[in-house]
Amino acid sequence: MHRLYRERGLSVWVCLQSEFFRTVYFFPQVISGIALATLWRAIYNAEHGMLNGLLSAVGLDRLATDWLGNSSTAFPAVLIYWVFYVGYYMVIMMADITTIDTSYYEAATIDGATDFQQAIHITIPLIKKTSLLTCVTLASVMGLRQFEQVYMLTNGGPNHRTSTMVLYMYERLQSESYGLASATAVILIVVGVIFIVCIRRLFNGRSETAALRKKARRAVR
Repeated sequence: MHRLYRERGLSVWVCLQSEFFRTVYFFPQVISGIALATLWRAIYNAEHGMLNGLLSAVGLDRLATDWLGNSSTAFPAVLIYWVFYVGYYMVIMMADITTIDTSYYEAATIDGATDFQQAIHITIPLIKKTSLLTCVTLASVMGLRQFEQVYMLTNGGPNHRTSTMVLYMYERLQSESYGLASATAVILIVVGVIFIVCIRRLFNGRSETAALRKKARRAVR
């Protein structure tokens, strides 16, 4: 019961109470990114891929397509691949959630609060400035630095639909356009800094940001 209260608040944690689901979610983290991308490329293969084969087996042949070669499906296909890295953030958030005092959930349950209400008013506010902030920051940074997975899956195609800034920088280096590559690297750093600053301000809230500004002004004076 103690463990249940510690892990409740978000409906997804119901599944994560099982060691099996925890292993399944985290398993992609222990596999090489290149190996995982190669596996997904085989799954998405237009002629012999498991996805199209499964669709044909259930009578949905009309939905079978070249998932990585079609401009309308390439980007969603790559996004689905990235979702499998949720296990990394799951571990961080679970470690934080298990430290929340169970008395909060016990009191909320007595007052008649649902699991969703407990998630919104207890769990999320208590992890907002710690693990949730960390996960959002890491996800943003990892999104900006994506290279090997996209390179293995689509190489930026079709028609640059899945291209990333790091892949563009690599292409410029390959074509010996060092000026463009350097400019892209600088822009990537600037965008990353802007992302991090915006995320921190979003999670800290206006009131705390104003308080920090007041402290800074006092320090200057």
